[in-house]
Amino acid sequence: MMILGNGCVVNLPELVDEIKKNESRGVTDWSQRLLISDRAHLGIKWVLLYLIENKFFKFLVFDFHKQTDGLIERGRGTSR
Repeated sequence: MMILGNGCVVNLPELVDEIKKNESRGVTDWSQRLLISDRAHLGIKWVLLYLIENKFFKFLVFDFHKQTDGLIERGRGTSR
């Protein structure tokens, strides 16, 4: 079991490279053996680069998107 705990900084591209290396060595059950804390630091720069490079950026939604949408809806008042 691999645990990346609270406060641990995760470089996403390196993590993906490490997963690919292990898969090439026959480790296929890594998803059941890897636990990343929701309080680990994924470094937004690395997450964005990874998502953009792998064309996942269209699925990217942050909390501030939800907050902005809520403010816009409130600003419309009764004409929502």
